[in-house]
Amino acid sequence: MMNPLIIKLGGVLLDSEEALERLFSALVNYRESHQRPLVIVHGGGCVGG
Repeated sequence: MMNPLIIKLGGVLLDSEEALERLFSALVNYRESHQRPLVIVHGGGCVGG
């Protein structure tokens, strides 16, 4: 049975290149030590506003 780690992104995080770089670096580290799949979803609100 698949039990993915679901990460909901939105708000200020999506407006900050530095925050996104740090998040994805952390996700790379996570994937190197865990087999659990990741699902990244948009947190809602307006896209591209």
